[in-house]
Amino acid sequence: MTDPRSLEPDFVDALERELRSEMRRRDRFHPTPRAQTASAAWTVALLAVALLLGAGSVVAAQEVHARGRRRLEVARIEVILQGTESRRALVARDLAEMENRRDAGLVSEAEVGALRERAAALAVALEHQRLDLFEVSRTGEPVRSELSAPLVEGRDLVRERLQIDLAEARARHERLVAARDRTRTLVDAGVAPTSDLDAAETSIRVIGFEESEIEQRLAWRADYVAGKIPPMKVDLLGMKRSAALRREASEAHLATAHAILERARSLFAGGFVSREEVSAAEAAVAVLDTDIRLQQAEERILDTRLRE
Repeated sequence: MTDPRSLEPDFVDALERELRSEMRRRDRFHPTPRAQTASAAWTVALLAVALLLGAGSVVAAQEVHARGRRRLEVARIEVILQGTESRRALVARDLAEMENRRDAGLVSEAEVGALRERAAALAVALEHQRLDLFEVSRTGEPVRSELSAPLVEGRDLVRERLQIDLAEARARHERLVAARDRTRTLVDAGVAPTSDLDAAETSIRVIGFEESEIEQRLAWRADYVAGKIPPMKVDLLGMKRSAALRREASEAHLATAHAILERARSLFAGGFVSREEVSAAEAAVAVLDTDIRLQQAEERILDTRLRE
């Protein structure tokens, strides 16, 4: 009878090549739906091994799967990382061209700012993907980002990811403040509506909430690693803080949405906007109000679990 272990080199190499080829062909920059059916595919493969080589060979085939899974997951992340690097290079080139066009008066600072945000987001994604690659190449398991995740070869990857996010949140806060100041100048000059300034102020409040949330997560993570908080509790605390962040952001946007709605109603009364525009503003208020109530309910549920 054939030894299933002899299948390993060709079997894993073929799957790795197929994964790389499929991901590059169908979607250079995002995981493909193929990844979602990987578990089912492995089940079929193991059944085939059992039929061909005998039921006693399933355990050996599972060992082959475990050893190959790491290489397959690493290959997947490498393809995603390469795609992100390519996109980042393209956006950096476009940003340099856009800045030259802005200096020539051909595009606005807002257009440059939007592209700058894309560049920043790709830079953060790249840092995360590099950490993901390190983790998977060492553990052979999916990436773990919960506050109770274990260290990986002595490295606290959860803390490193949070520090990346905090640095970007602080940098974005500075960019939003600068954008708000430019918007205020335009509003004072009468060339931009006050709603633009309201929206800019709301964005600054929301990013402040995000900074506070990340700082709190870093503190809880430190306490967990030091053995001061049990794993279930630290994860519940993180879930509750995420719900609170979503609620705080919705509350900030709700205040702006109410102001927009009131202006829309006034303009509608004067015949300057349509009824549909007022309805859209009313719908935005209703959606945010519902979201706030849902987050409050989630916070109450998590509070109950934390007291158990």
